Amino acid sequence: MKRPMFVIGFVYILALLIIQSNVPEKNLIFAPIISALICILLIFIPITRKNKTIIISAVTITFAAIVSFVNFKINIETTRKYNEREEIISGIIDDLPYEKNGTLHYKIKVDYVTNEEVTPFKVMLSSSAPLECDFGDRLYCVAHFYIPQSSYFFDSKQYYHSQGIYINAYVKNPDQTYVKKNPENSLRHQIIKLRTKLLDAPKNFLDEKIVNIQNGIFLGEQNNIENLQKINLLKNGIYHLVCTSGIHISVIVTIFLWCFKKLKFEKKLSCLLAIIPISLFVLLTGFSLSAVRAGIMYTIYLIATALSKKSDSLNSIGLSIFLICLLNPNSALSLGLWMSALSVLGITLFNQKIFLFFVGIFNKRISNNPMVKAIISSVSVSLSASILTAPLTIFYSKIFSLTQIFTNIIFVPLTTVILISSLILSVICAVGLPRLIIYPFAFICGINVKFFIKLSDFFAKIPFCYISLDYPFIKFWIGIIILTAAVCFVLFNRTKAFAFSIIIPVTALICGVFSYQIYSFNRTHISVINGNESVMCIIRKNGHTACISCFGEKNYIKNFENFLECSNINDIDYFAVADSKNLPDKFIKNTIKNHKINCFILPSYDDKYISSEETGIYPLYFGTELHSSIWGGELSVDSVVKNDCSYTNIKIYKFNILIVPEGGNIDDIPDNMNNFDIILSYGIPVNFEYKNYESVIMYGPQYVISEYVSKFGKYVKIYNLAYYGKLNITLKNNNNYKIGV
Repeated sequence: MKRPMFVIGFVYILALLIIQSNVPEKNLIFAPIISALICILLIFIPITRKNKTIIISAVTITFAAIVSFVNFKINIETTRKYNEREEIISGIIDDLPYEKNGTLHYKIKVDYVTNEEVTPFKVMLSSSAPLECDFGDRLYCVAHFYIPQSSYFFDSKQYYHSQGIYINAYVKNPDQTYVKKNPENSLRHQIIKLRTKLLDAPKNFLDEKIVNIQNGIFLGEQNNIENLQKINLLKNGIYHLVCTSGIHISVIVTIFLWCFKKLKFEKKLSCLLAIIPISLFVLLTGFSLSAVRAGIMYTIYLIATALSKKSDSLNSIGLSIFLICLLNPNSALSLGLWMSALSVLGITLFNQKIFLFFVGIFNKRISNNPMVKAIISSVSVSLSASILTAPLTIFYSKIFSLTQIFTNIIFVPLTTVILISSLILSVICAVGLPRLIIYPFAFICGINVKFFIKLSDFFAKIPFCYISLDYPFIKFWIGIIILTAAVCFVLFNRTKAFAFSIIIPVTALICGVFSYQIYSFNRTHISVINGNESVMCIIRKNGHTACISCFGEKNYIKNFENFLECSNINDIDYFAVADSKNLPDKFIKNTIKNHKINCFILPSYDDKYISSEETGIYPLYFGTELHSSIWGGELSVDSVVKNDCSYTNIKIYKFNILIVPEGGNIDDIPDNMNNFDIILSYGIPVNFEYKNYESVIMYGPQYVISEYVSKFGKYVKIYNLAYYGKLNITLKNNNNYKIGV
């Protein structure tokens, strides 16, 4: 067997992913039993017994099943008992706190729960107000535990599991917490402090937006990057550039090897010394899985070079993956680890072939030119990395970037320049050199990052630079691309295969677009988006769009921004905020900035939301009642407030949706809202059982929905918007409707 570690590493991570994602937790005990029986059966079959690859794969799968079951019993099951319970907890802040969606997040290692000492476990603790604590401090508070729920937009459960966090919590009373400062001066404490210093240092010289992107490229700090900027990176297919990966490690290694060479160090000593900055960089990234994978791989390569032995890239990838997933089995759920591993695998397998293919197309005299060779090399690396990572990116982001090959060719070299300049700037800032010395480096770094942002915004605004997977025919079209490419490369020579691989998918896309337009003609599509305690209905018909939203106390409006941006919605005929307890002015301002809105309606007058002089938009304001209609009366929106509860009715022809953000009472609904087909509700209205309706869409946190679902009649169709994140309602000409994801 030529590359055993490659087979073991990838079989192990794939088995962990399949078992943890698809096997119900209550049936997890059967996974190791079944896989062990299959393994024994394969060993006793003469044909398979001679094939070492099959036997090693079977043993690896069995081992993965055992590890998954043990991990569940030790780590996951022991924390589930706290679900939906309020406890007094105490623990150590285990990482730097960060802010997201107006909420502060603290990773805490809990070791004390209400009068008893427990085996330490990690919790992501959120708070509505800042807590006076820092990394290494001990925190005491009353917390409400809950299990994070996944949705269409974001698999939060999978994300937290990959970090070793199996339950979340939020602080009940932020003002009733106690913090004990930790004087401990451990190595990790010093490294975290150094990371903080490096991230904060450029803030004295550069704008916040520039610093956020720079820190993303430099150390993979993505928490502070604006949501719209993240969407632009996804549209361009370059989001991986703000995640620490192999490109960062390779630049670090190249810089230090060059320095050691200039210092006349021996090659073996230089390789061994280069391991130190690699280790330090991995520590500074907070042990990002992709950085750990790249760090292990480069360490193996440097050790092999120092020992005058050739390192096998595929075996190195497999070994690094196996070691990471052995230490934390849930690492198999990490998108960053998969992206990192697949990109390196793609480069290893295809880069040389693609490079020679392009060299063969050009004249030898031209292709031997250093500038041309550099361009061809950049193209081949981007293409080979994208071959295996593109399907994964599409699946998770729901966006297929049509320009990602071209944008990667431009942005990868620019990112390398930013990484080097950021490293120099952060180091000299942290050291505390005079400002006169720092300013030139800050200027160079700032100019490059600003150019990065401008280019990203420019390419994201190019028409048809990306396609949303929300359109049903897109998944079929991606299948056509894969099938066409495979058939063409088998049946034709390279030149014809390349031409047909472009012509056929482009033709299929054009036909698909026109077919979908014909199919959707005169049909109304309603998308219902969940935002925790907020909800939004986006109604689209024949290129026209209307948005009706209700905002609650906690606004997670990122889902709304993502949908509007990723669905390529630029013009909005009608935008009504039908109800608001805490109107997120940042979302309103971003919506106005990025979309052309013809009619804007707000529930009350407040200058802080919209400055007409700055935006050029003069919204309409209403008090306790709203009555409006557009599209020649096809769509009407009525909202009324009674007994401190609002009721909003969306009527399209004879189809009605009643939105009840706060439960309320059915008896308070006006007569013109009494006939509805669907209730879209945060809670259950009183006397709801006395009305005729077919479907209920519940939105809000998962625990709120679970509390009410059992109270509905068995003949009512119930949809959990917290689980799906987004639901589509399609209306036909005869006013029949269909609800789906």
